[in-house]
Amino acid sequence: MTFDVKEFSKSNLAGFVAGLTYVLVSKLLDRVINPRISNIIGLLCGSVVNFVMQSYIFNCLKKLDKNICGKYIASEFIIMITNQILFMSIYMKRFNTTVTRICIAIIISLGVSFPLRKYWVFTLNSES
Repeated sequence: MTFDVKEFSKSNLAGFVAGLTYVLVSKLLDRVINPRISNIIGLLCGSVVNFVMQSYIFNCLKKLDKNICGKYIASEFIIMITNQILFMSIYMKRFNTTVTRICIAIIISLGVSFPLRKYWVFTLNSES
């Protein structure tokens, strides 16, 4: 597998849009519900946006199968749990929630999301 800068850039742009969705939804919901819960809802919304965009980038929309969907759900679960653990550990220290979410989204995007999706979820051959 070769590293494709164009694909990496597109994937990170999609991650940025999904991250923006996550932060905005969470921020809006912070006003009416507990930030811990709004963070989870924001993560779910960002996950849906990200799935559609990443599927397009990795050319998997036409050939979505149970294997890809199962891998995506598993990877999202890993990403969301990691994100929520980081958020809760920093939230308890009373830092700004918006800045915290943005920083965590950047770390997760580069360190967890892209490698999981590129090399496991959206592989060209649907082998495990």
